[in-house]
Amino acid sequence: MAAGGGVARRVRRTGGTLVRRLRLLPEGDPDGLGDDEALRGQSLPFEVMVYFADTPRNLYQLRQWYRTLRALDESHRVGIVCLDSRTAAAVTAESGLPVVCCGRIGTLEDLVSRSDVALALYVNHNIRNLHPLRFPDMLHAYLGHGESDKAASASNQVKAYDFVLLPGELGKERLARNLMRYDVDAHVRLVGRPQLDLPTPRPPATEEGDERRPTVLYAPTWEGAQPSMAYSSLVTHGQAVLGSLLRSRRYHVVYRPHPRTGANRAEYARADAALRALVARHAAHDPAGLHRIDTAPAWHARTEPADALVCDVSAVAADWLATGRPIVVTVPAAASAFRDGDGVLEVVPTIPGAEAYRTADLVAHALATEPPPERAAWVDHAMGDTTPGVATARFLDVCDELVSLCLHERAART
Repeated sequence: MAAGGGVARRVRRTGGTLVRRLRLLPEGDPDGLGDDEALRGQSLPFEVMVYFADTPRNLYQLRQWYRTLRALDESHRVGIVCLDSRTAAAVTAESGLPVVCCGRIGTLEDLVSRSDVALALYVNHNIRNLHPLRFPDMLHAYLGHGESDKAASASNQVKAYDFVLLPGELGKERLARNLMRYDVDAHVRLVGRPQLDLPTPRPPATEEGDERRPTVLYAPTWEGAQPSMAYSSLVTHGQAVLGSLLRSRRYHVVYRPHPRTGANRAEYARADAALRALVARHAAHDPAGLHRIDTAPAWHARTEPADALVCDVSAVAADWLATGRPIVVTVPAAASAFRDGDGVLEVVPTIPGAEAYRTADLVAHALATEPPPERAAWVDHAMGDTTPGVATARFLDVCDELVSLCLHERAART
């Protein structure tokens, strides 16, 4: 029996390896093709470990932190640990930081046992974050990937981490309102939004008398993994939103689908394909040829040159508000979508599904109207100080505090 069982195990291992190498895994599963043999007996030469257990489809969550992590690396050595070989290859090419790919959790445990990692950082709530959260000799801090009114920003999962790093007071108040028996003062650190520490491009100048069509970006979020996260306007608003903008002939239109569109529901993938076809048809007949589909891997509000944004409840909306440019946000059609007080929908023009056919006019009004004072107040409350450089400096100070705290705790134990 023992010999037969050993053969069966070897067959299963061989079959699993073949499935991974042929990329036949479900979309959300890392391939587990790590450098485990080469890592045997090694250590992690980092003080700060960024743990990213996802496939390339979710890299938008990590990409936005590259610049800030490189700044942190100047004072505390930073490395990124992945579980997927495709993710690791992309991060190695893009980030400018050392990357380790572990196919087996045992390899990671062996590496950590030999290392002096003081701080682990996480940019999402991937269930596989539980593996490194087992390690008690480092501190664990959740970064997330943006200030958002979404349910994930009020998730009880933050209790798994020693600290949560948030942009502003709004996020801290959101956790205090929604979580039971959670001491926000003990666990939350406010760092602003380092991703906003970039210059905002200005629209190109025009000669007097020349007509320039404003550029409008439509950037819906994905469908979400559960009913409380159903914020996407793709199916409920998408055709009417883009149709209105394109038919008006007043704008250059850019459609940017979310990288995870269709990951959970095929109808969203079909809606995305239909919207791409709609933009392509209008682009073919537009004399200026400036209607387009944007699928560039990296995107941020500060570096997006569009004049106005149409989007859903998401971190995209919060970041765009900080630029001061016009915005219109769709109202989620799903009654199940989590709604919290003091959200972005309270301070911006909104588009209910029944009004989506009027999007062109709503954008025109937003372009012609000065934003109300409460919008700037909301940005301060949600994002902290957005003066260029302040958030990055605050983030570095907090990470330095946490590394020092870990080293102090270790010394006290010894």
